[in-house]
Amino acid sequence: MASQAGITSIPDWTQYGNNAVSVYVELSGLSSNPPAITANLVCDSRPQPPTAGIRVMNPSQAGFTAYLQLADGSDLDVATAQSYNWRVAYIAQDF
Repeated sequence: MASQAGITSIPDWTQYGNNAVSVYVELSGLSSNPPAITANLVCDSRPQPPTAGIRVMNPSQAGFTAYLQLADGSDLDVATAQSYNWRVAYIAQDF
C-alpha cells in the first residue's frame, strides 16, 4: 500500500472567491483513485491566527485541492494566509 505525505509551501496559496484561499497538491505513486487523504492546517506564527479549517476537494491519483476558510466565514485573502505562515500538512494513502 503506497502513501505520500508532505507540507505545502507558504507562497502556494491562490485566491478562491472573497472568503477562501486554495492550494493544489500534486501526488504521485498512488494506485487508488481517489486515495484516502487527510489534511490539516499548520502554522508557526505568533500570536495564534484566527480559527480556520481545511476542506479537501477533487481528490485523485494526481493530486487534490485544499480550500482554507476562516471559521466565522469572514473574508480571507492570500496575503493573510501568507502572513500567518499557513501551510497544509497532508497524508495520502492507497486503500
